[in-house]
Amino acid sequence: MRLQQGSDNTSSKELAEFSKWILNVGDGKILEPNDGLVDIEIPQELLITNFEDPIKVIVESTYPNLVNVFQDVAYLQGKEILASTIEVVDKINHYVLDLIPGEEKEYLSYDSIDRTDTNHGQLYVAISIVTTKSGLKILIHDKENVPCSTTTNVVYKKVFFVR
Repeated sequence: MRLQQGSDNTSSKELAEFSKWILNVGDGKILEPNDGLVDIEIPQELLITNFEDPIKVIVESTYPNLVNVFQDVAYLQGKEILASTIEVVDKINHYVLDLIPGEEKEYLSYDSIDRTDTNHGQLYVAISIVTTKSGLKILIHDKENVPCSTTTNVVYKKVFFVR
């Protein structure tokens, strides 16, 4: 985690509370006891709740002014959008590619995750990358695009066997 006090007027106390919340998400300590799978309430100030098009609003929130700065590598680094399904990822990718001028190029890759070495879920991985509290915006909605304030936190708790 690389949180820092930025120009967003976040007090030291607020930054410490935000840091603790992120660590508690990662450690699965919110709403304990739990089995590593629990619905958690996202703080209201982190939520995007006013939108008509969820794809458009999350892209504009994460990458403001993208069309003018899409070639600036420093602008793109440290920003990410976490999506619930590969279908949503595809919609976001198509939306962004339609915004950016030029010809599309496709690069193929293959990634896999060894779950035996993983103890943090995607939510923690995504929120732990931010460097300021104002840099985190979360969009959660149901199938009818109605805003929601809870999401499922998954933490793979390590199990140790003693012989």
